[in-house]
Amino acid sequence: VTFISVSEKIDTSTAYGKFILNMMVSFTELEEDVNSERTNNGLKTGAELGYFMNGGKTPFGWTRYTVGNHSKIKVNQEEKAVIHKMAEYIHSGYSTFQVRMLINENEYMRSINKTFCENQIINILKDKKNVGIYEYKGKEYVLEGETVFTEEEYKQVQNDLAERSYTGRYSYLFNHKVRNINGAKAKLECSVKKDKVYLYYFDIQSKKRINENLIKKKFIEYVKSSNILYRQKRTKSRSAD
Repeated sequence: VTFISVSEKIDTSTAYGKFILNMMVSFTELEEDVNSERTNNGLKTGAELGYFMNGGKTPFGWTRYTVGNHSKIKVNQEEKAVIHKMAEYIHSGYSTFQVRMLINENEYMRSINKTFCENQIINILKDKKNVGIYEYKGKEYVLEGETVFTEEEYKQVQNDLAERSYTGRYSYLFNHKVRNINGAKAKLECSVKKDKVYLYYFDIQSKKRINENLIKKKFIEYVKSSNILYRQKRTKSRSAD
């Protein structure tokens, strides 16, 4: 295929014509690369000055406001309360499915006609913007003003999420069924030895924990004394248990 331009006197069927075309393409590519560099440098400078350089939707928990020709973000108090509810449910031992159901029925969430899935809830709780750290193009920048969590609260949330992923490897027969006298659900704990795993239920208020085997023993004693037929079934699925 050859390209012939009448007005510019370019004919790529000749050696000179090919040379001129290659030079034009090179200059165009250089211009695009320079523009890209300047744009990225400008965006990074904006992030350093505290501007929120991401496009698209505003992250949950925050509100955009304009300063000059650029946007910044500040904490949205209604959404901050929802995020704290998420953290509270996770800390109390609720599954992400239960948290999703409770959060999606929240009055504020219904007022804005918004719902979350389990992964979105986990991503919101893990977001470093909650403690004022804004990640942009591989670097971290500090956001001005109020944050969603204090550093201690954020650390506790990450510990709760890490515990969930660890205890989630094991099947707890009485998950979501062990409660204290006030009705609060016990958190799941486990102790892994060299050749055995011990499963526990921990009450946050009394700071006490109880071994699953002890609950199982008491439960079986009760059903035997009550002449109730029972069958233990331990599977990978908690709902099947």
